[in-house]
Amino acid sequence: MLRQKGLPGARARRRALSDAALATPRRHLSYKTGWYGSSLVVADRWFPSSKTCHACRHVQDIGWDEKWQCDGCSITHQRDDNAAINLARYEEPPSVVGPVGAAVKRGADRKTGPGPAGGREARKATGHPAGEQPRDGVQVK
Repeated sequence: MLRQKGLPGARARRRALSDAALATPRRHLSYKTGWYGSSLVVADRWFPSSKTCHACRHVQDIGWDEKWQCDGCSITHQRDDNAAINLARYEEPPSVVGPVGAAVKRGADRKTGPGPAGGREARKATGHPAGEQPRDGVQVK
């Protein structure tokens, strides 16, 4: 999710960002991964994907520079490419809910069971048999 508080610019620009429904792709991915039996790994909001060297895992403050050199191993990194590699290698913290290695189901495979033939009567019971319902104030006998 994009953090809007620190964004420079007019208030209308921030309002337009909030109207853009940025959470929709994540919501779609979260329920569709359940359909296909895969899992969605969501990185922590504060995970330093751009600041972490993918070669030696050294984290350093890089500012807004597009290219930076790691102080730990002296490799020059492209900011976005380095972040993509780190996010691809991101490991989800272990789950404490289920046994080790078991996928935690989120209810996506729950199916509605078959109901009785004919279903149920849609209207409330009024005490009249189904064929003798009053219509427009006229009692049918």
